[in-house]
Amino acid sequence: MSAGVGQLSDGVGRGSDGLGVRGLTKRFGETTVLDAVDFSVAPGEVVALIGENGAGKTTLLRVVSGFYRPDGGEVLVDGKPTVLRGPRDAAAIGVGMVHQHFLLIPELTVAENVVLGREPGSGPLLDLRAAEAEVRACAERFGLDVDPRARVGDLGVSAQQRVELLKVLVRGARFLLLDEPTGLLPPSGVRELFALVERLAAEGCGVVLVTHRLREVFAVSQRATVLRHGVVTGEREIAASDERELARLMIGEDLDLDERQPSQTAADAVEVLQVERLSVAGRGERPAVDDVSLSVRAGEVVGIAGVSGSGQIELLEAVSGVRPIVSGRVRIGERVLDGDGIRARRAAGLGYVPEDRLHDGLVADLTVAENLVLCADPERGFFERGWIVRERVESEGREVVADHDVRPPDPDALCGALSGGNQQKVLVARELRGAPRVLLAAEPVRGLDFRATDAVHRRLRAICDGGGGVLLVSTDLVELLEHCDRILVMFAGGIAGEVRPDETSEDAIGLLMSGGGSAAVGDSRG
Repeated sequence: MSAGVGQLSDGVGRGSDGLGVRGLTKRFGETTVLDAVDFSVAPGEVVALIGENGAGKTTLLRVVSGFYRPDGGEVLVDGKPTVLRGPRDAAAIGVGMVHQHFLLIPELTVAENVVLGREPGSGPLLDLRAAEAEVRACAERFGLDVDPRARVGDLGVSAQQRVELLKVLVRGARFLLLDEPTGLLPPSGVRELFALVERLAAEGCGVVLVTHRLREVFAVSQRATVLRHGVVTGEREIAASDERELARLMIGEDLDLDERQPSQTAADAVEVLQVERLSVAGRGERPAVDDVSLSVRAGEVVGIAGVSGSGQIELLEAVSGVRPIVSGRVRIGERVLDGDGIRARRAAGLGYVPEDRLHDGLVADLTVAENLVLCADPERGFFERGWIVRERVESEGREVVADHDVRPPDPDALCGALSGGNQQKVLVARELRGAPRVLLAAEPVRGLDFRATDAVHRRLRAICDGGGGVLLVSTDLVELLEHCDRILVMFAGGIAGEVRPDETSEDAIGLLMSGGGSAAVGDSRG
């Protein structure tokens, strides 16, 4: 191990109590994802596990939660080597994991999801009343606002994450593993989550936090362990470190990040995207998008902020052609897209990065190279007479994998086998390869480390520098403030206000997101 890495004593970290691994090695085929890793978390401790995409963070969590078997080394619980035959074994000893991609069944209620696998009742029959009472009691104890009778498929992202947390908490977890838990949460959701983490730690629960946002590491952790290419490069006490030191341990060098200032797009610049009085149906009587007008001018990155369920995702889906429009009009330049399908919109210069990369963006059972050409222009020659031209597809895959630093650098790897961050790289790369005039991007840097995040933002700016525009949806207000020229705030399906980054603050945007405050509310066409 490198200097600065805490040596294990009595099997686990700083004492015999806790959860950890010693000499952990994990391989997938010929690729070594974890190489002789030592790691630990003690009861009552919050440890950040950080590193670039593909460093092995999620794999480590999946080993100690029973999803993967190690190829070498040991899992240690309270100082004793322990063999985990599966997630049930891990849950039985108090290990619970909240995954990046929620493992929920949309058709079932909150209570049914939470007690799945340990249903109260006699025989095969579920005692639903008992399940709802158990879930309600746990939710009240930890201050989680969830209706046990609600259908999970009707819940927003923040509420679904509370359900995932309840699945772990109701089983009495001693160790909580959080894999990128803030990726789709608004600021209020992040604060709520971290308040729960601090409470659990105070009650003696050990918490492992995987995140790419270093400010979150310093907000809630006591210690950080850094992985690079499957090897531990350092362990630091948070109080004695800073972001620059941790970043250096993650990538092996100092990184000069882009600190771009928002451009001063001319007021008379051509509008590359116009949305006029757009309305989109919701689940009930209330529309998901209600009479929204906005525009994006050439050279602009226009951000959209809003709490989950405010209509921002439905807006992008309607503009992209994925969701039907009840009324209104969409234009790219002078071309009206009324009645045009997805393929016609892409041909007109529209690119789209959806919020849910696996369900809406990629096909997990196809290779990286195959995913990269799914939406390709027929003129690019990847298909002939309905057949894939394999050598051209593979050539494209090799080029993109190298250009976007996809790990492992294998265009024939299945997308479903990649880490979340590397799946995101593939999705963003595919949309950028189409050279869109207008890019609709929902959480485009979700799950990306800061070097990959910086690369994506530079590429978005390149679209603008080339005369195009970007409509960017993000729950990360810092991202919007640093990289957008204008920010629209959505609330209850409408535009609650428009602000400029140099004239506002996170608190002011947060107030608009909750339906309060006032800003330049109008048709938001700049």
